[in-house]
Amino acid sequence: MIRAAGAAFHDRATVFGGLAVIIAVAMLPLMFRGLAKRILVRLEAAISEREVFLAELESAHKMGEELRGLAYHDALTGLPNRSLLYDRLGLAITQARRQESLLALLFLDLDGFKNVNDSLGHASGDRVLVELATRVRSSVRAGDTVARFGGDEFIVLLDSVTGAQDAAHVAAKVLDAVQAPYRLDGHEVSVAASVGVGQQRHHPGWPTPSSTARNSPEGAWG
Repeated sequence: MIRAAGAAFHDRATVFGGLAVIIAVAMLPLMFRGLAKRILVRLEAAISEREVFLAELESAHKMGEELRGLAYHDALTGLPNRSLLYDRLGLAITQARRQESLLALLFLDLDGFKNVNDSLGHASGDRVLVELATRVRSSVRAGDTVARFGGDEFIVLLDSVTGAQDAAHVAAKVLDAVQAPYRLDGHEVSVAASVGVGQQRHHPGWPTPSSTARNSPEGAWG
């Protein structure tokens, strides 16, 4: 704080770095008043520059968060994309190796979805995909990963399942949810789908996350 001794009032006040800076210009000797005013002007300019810098820093941080979200999530559905799926699958494989537990992948494919886009338009097709993503998320546990793998392909990572019947039960639940009718602007739209289940316990030759996700399962329910 800058203050003239015995000052009865203060000419101007500002805040710098959270601290009040007060200059009693009127009570200063005449020869120092001009200097005091120039100091105050410079302090105010520094404060203004600091506020601009902080605002720009916050904006850059928000933009960075948005870019990171776009890098790992599907822009339409908000689901994890292929990159994030590989990351999570890698972690799940490592955990399964350590705990010798079972994990499963559900391969969801929409049959003839191109017909929906051709007959109703891509905007309506996008609405179906968004609703489908919500349904699949609601059909699995909060800790499971639902990812959009391609245009009409989705993969669900089931971590720590109890066995083949557990994975098959979830697959049937997902399939029922996906194939329930969709209502768009008064119209009822049906989507055909198939779900394949791939599962594997720990063994020394466990494949990489990308090869695991790319490989199609042997069995499918349609």
